Amino acid sequence: MSGDKFRNTQIKSKETQIWQGHPAFINYIGHFMLAFFLIFFYGLGILYFIWIFLDRNARRYVITNKKVTVRRGIIANHTDEVEISHVRSINMRQGAIDRIFGIGTVYLGTAGTGKMEIAIAGISTPKKIKEEISKLIN
Repeated sequence: MSGDKFRNTQIKSKETQIWQGHPAFINYIGHFMLAFFLIFFYGLGILYFIWIFLDRNARRYVITNKKVTVRRGIIANHTDEVEISHVRSINMRQGAIDRIFGIGTVYLGTAGTGKMEIAIAGISTPKKIKEEISKLIN
């Protein structure tokens, strides 16, 4: 379960929350396997498990009718935000393993740069998120 929530919650005047979520736990499967292996080496795996849970909960994605916000960081916080009106391209990527587990990443790009500015990574409903953002743009 990735903690995805679709709802229409009013945040500021005339701004409605469409979706919020975190990366899916399955996105961290490689980290979980490494942590399990590290348990046999002086308990380092336990610290790594703690880091996995902190990292996942520190990553928060919010989509409103006005903007897309990505927050991340355990110690230092980083926030990326793009207004919906500035979004010019939406891409979704799912590798072979991602497709098996039903996760993916949605990338948003604006006209101001030649690259993707926002990555909503490791989410369990990438196609639905892409469609929701497309609806907001059109």
